[in-house]
Amino acid sequence: MPAEFARHERTVICWPARTEIYGQRLAEAQTAHAALANTISGYEPVTMIVNPRDESAARRVCAENVDVVALEIDDAWFRDSGPNYVIENGELIATCWQFNGWGEKFVPFDKDATIALRWAAHAGHKTRKIDMVLEGGSLNVDGAGTLITTEQCLLNPNRNPKLSRDQIAEKLCRELGQRQVVWLPFGLALDDDTDGHVDNVASFIGPKTV
Repeated sequence: MPAEFARHERTVICWPARTEIYGQRLAEAQTAHAALANTISGYEPVTMIVNPRDESAARRVCAENVDVVALEIDDAWFRDSGPNYVIENGELIATCWQFNGWGEKFVPFDKDATIALRWAAHAGHKTRKIDMVLEGGSLNVDGAGTLITTEQCLLNPNRNPKLSRDQIAEKLCRELGQRQVVWLPFGLALDDDTDGHVDNVASFIGPKTV
């Protein structure tokens, strides 16, 4: 699995959609996401995934070079619900993990539970479906075989209650091409939404460098 700091093909963003989260600031959140996409599009390709009902509104505020794609979603957290990409024998593969709305905190999540596979199919990427709950923000890799995560999240009984720590580590290493897993006990204090995602507290900036 390439590190976040490695060169990549494009950035994929999802359009904010959950009114119970954003409330009266939903339009403001959508404008902010469009501004982010427009800025990034000056440097690399960008895709904005939107619900079909929001496609026209998104196209009005996204730059012409932002690729707006209509696919059903529950909300904007594609870092967590989207695929984690690996390269095996020179081939790009979208590993598509189970998604349960951060331990069923945010419902419904059925659309986000399938968006990784649907996006990969739209993009023409080879996929591998994996029978374990995992969000992209719950891990980070250094591109040289080391993965960092938190016990607070991955060992939480609302994710994979039937899997042990060793079983989770083995699956992460096998599916994402890692040699070792570094376990932090906790993520950010008071991070009740994600149960301590590591992306809130630590990130690799190079091989073996956090």
